[in-house]
Amino acid sequence: MAHREELYGVFKEAFLERPSDEWLQKAKEIDFAAVKVTHFADLSEDEQAIENGFVEDVTFRSGNTDKMPRALPYKLDVSDHEAVHEVFTKLYEELDKIDILVNNAGINRDAMFHKMTYEQMRSVMEVNFFGMYNCCAEVILPMRNQEYGRIINISSTSAQGNVGQANYAASKAAINDFTKTLALESARKNITVNAVEPGFIDTDMLRTIPAEKLEGRLKTIPPQRFGTVEELANTVLFLASGEASWVNGHILIASGATRVF
Repeated sequence: MAHREELYGVFKEAFLERPSDEWLQKAKEIDFAAVKVTHFADLSEDEQAIENGFVEDVTFRSGNTDKMPRALPYKLDVSDHEAVHEVFTKLYEELDKIDILVNNAGINRDAMFHKMTYEQMRSVMEVNFFGMYNCCAEVILPMRNQEYGRIINISSTSAQGNVGQANYAASKAAINDFTKTLALESARKNITVNAVEPGFIDTDMLRTIPAEKLEGRLKTIPPQRFGTVEELANTVLFLASGEASWVNGHILIASGATRVF
């Protein structure tokens, strides 16, 4: 296995760009595997086709399904503790070890609190917070044993409070304090645990906001635009890299200067 810092380049290309022939060769040389675990509620049929296309493309151009690189998509309910355990058991059988975990599964069920149902509160907490917990619980002991790991949890600037999002804000605030605590507990084992608080990112979740409200929120962003998925991914990639080895227990705000207090 090559130095882990070498993973950064192929990790970036695997998740941000179509894999080139050069990437495929490099990935095989350093024994790299791309694994994507997606919450079932957030994966449309079109997105599933994209995931399958990526896997098929990597398999076709690698020329050997028994060798790296491997793209392994799994579809499950991350709030289901037993289902997550089953998937990670399979992953460890396939990969032997996991160096990087990015917890990105999330849902929103917005409502003013006096109108919010118990189900709206419960479902958001179960996916956003307990989904993250379930995945962290599967990797933390192996990471401690191998004395290396990078965990990045996706939070939100809503953790600071947001009207109509008592459930979502609570789930993200819980992620932040969990992140800081796990970092304190894990630092001696060369494991970093950080979180990213995105602002408004151009995603399907953002597009669920009514147009008039979306226009109003755009005016609150100093650059007068929404962030891109690529910009957020680059932030995560930094925290996953060797260059971020001294960044630990940090909540990094990636919001275009929105809500930086």
